[in-house]
Amino acid sequence: MQLINRKSMIWCLILVMPLVFAWACGGDDEADDDDDDDTYPGSGDDDIPGGYEDFIGALPDKETMTLTLPGDEKITPQALGELAEFYDDTVDMTRETNEYILWFLSIIDEIASYPPTTFDGTTAVWGPVDGTGLEAHDWKFTMVSTGGDSYTYHLDWRPKNSNDDEDFIVVWDGNIEESADTERRGIGTYDVDFDAAYALDPTVNLSGGIEVAYDTLTTGRSIQITYINLLDLEEDDAQPVNGTYDYLENADGSGEFLFDVWADVNFEEYHGAQYADVEHFWFNTRWQTDGPGRCDVAVTDGDLPAMNDDYPGVPEIVQVNFSECWDDGFLRVYYYDELLDEEGGAWPLNQEGVESSCVFDQQLPVVN
Repeated sequence: MQLINRKSMIWCLILVMPLVFAWACGGDDEADDDDDDDTYPGSGDDDIPGGYEDFIGALPDKETMTLTLPGDEKITPQALGELAEFYDDTVDMTRETNEYILWFLSIIDEIASYPPTTFDGTTAVWGPVDGTGLEAHDWKFTMVSTGGDSYTYHLDWRPKNSNDDEDFIVVWDGNIEESADTERRGIGTYDVDFDAAYALDPTVNLSGGIEVAYDTLTTGRSIQITYINLLDLEEDDAQPVNGTYDYLENADGSGEFLFDVWADVNFEEYHGAQYADVEHFWFNTRWQTDGPGRCDVAVTDGDLPAMNDDYPGVPEIVQVNFSECWDDGFLRVYYYDELLDEEGGAWPLNQEGVESSCVFDQQLPVVN
């Protein structure tokens, strides 16, 4: 099954690294001789009053925002006993989603490792810093205390050759209510505007945006990611991706991940021009602490009605359901699929193993 096209974000970190190294080097050879402090041009250095560290402690970090699954390093398929296909697909989706939601967090971690340029007790500003070398833009990062343990923040870019603050546009922004006891934990949201980023840096090659809502304060973690017309501009056949992905991890490492994608049903007899449309897949993946889990999948739309020619006597097909279970080695122990018709009838197709081998009962995702 072909999931949405993958897009690596490594290029962004490569572009950012020269700027980070410039900060650490102090900007020129003379500064290197006279000053060994780890600052960037324009920072407040020793003139900045204390207290801004609390701002940095409120920011979400990569560790608490990364989607993980047991065994997500993957294993080599073995041959019921091969690597569970829907487990494999879920791992792929978590990795792809991580690329998008963690991208700016990597940049902010580098920025916040240095003192801010200005700080007045309620607002901390890093920059503006001019782009150098291959950088396509200047940047500025701002955090504002809104009272108590709450903050807003935004990362702004502007054209590289501009000196006008009015030219800054927001590419990443959010808000957070931080934990009073644990740094980098909290309840918050943040948005990434890839349209704005692409307008200032054509190497971004993405349009649309994402919205992230998270809670890392309570026991475990919940992260919700909404894709808004997210499109890989380098892929000729890519389609805008829209959907909301819900990830829940409990304190013991068990969890649940619900997401939907548009993909090909991928039955061999349905390839080619006759069945060229893609279908809507809805995933509900659940797992226990040590790895055993289950994925229930509902498929709608696309070529499903056209498939009736291959199933004489079946009323119009409106949904296909799949269920798969795996053991603690992520090997399939149970598989089942069926057709649902417009009259509410179920038509079993294939089954491997016995459902009693599953650690969870069937729980099909709700489609809309």
